Amino acid sequence: MVYDPRSYGSSREREPREKIVHQPLNDDNYVDVAETAMRALIDNKAVKGAGDEKLTSSKLRTILSMTADIYNRIKSGTQDELNDEVKQSLQYLRVRCLYEAGRDDVVKEFMYRAGILDYLKDIKTSRRKCLCFCRYMEALVAYHKYLSSGAGL
Repeated sequence: MVYDPRSYGSSREREPREKIVHQPLNDDNYVDVAETAMRALIDNKAVKGAGDEKLTSSKLRTILSMTADIYNRIKSGTQDELNDEVKQSLQYLRVRCLYEAGRDDVVKEFMYRAGILDYLKDIKTSRRKCLCFCRYMEALVAYHKYLSSGAGL
């Protein structure tokens, strides 16, 4: 699965982007995948910019809070499949991710490199995949905070 957010109606001239194929998330690798994605983002000049042109925690807050809400609703469940309410929340989360990416090129780059939209699509009805995605989002934000503070560089 490869999603390139720049393929949708951008008026800016940009150089061709490398294709990123994201490995499937699971309970054993989501932290390592988050670290790899965030290190690539932190090293990227577009994300490392100054002032409003860098990826900040506040730019991720909306997405993380929506993800945390979904996680809290499904964590204690025992069903293998998600109920309709949670599936609708995941669809809305995708819409919000697209909106935030459309507002800010740095967020768009984050979404692309971290595979957020691909992973959201891959959840479908799986509770296990949804839980893993929510943990992945939390790991991304944690690595962002850790690496952008200079602690992990």
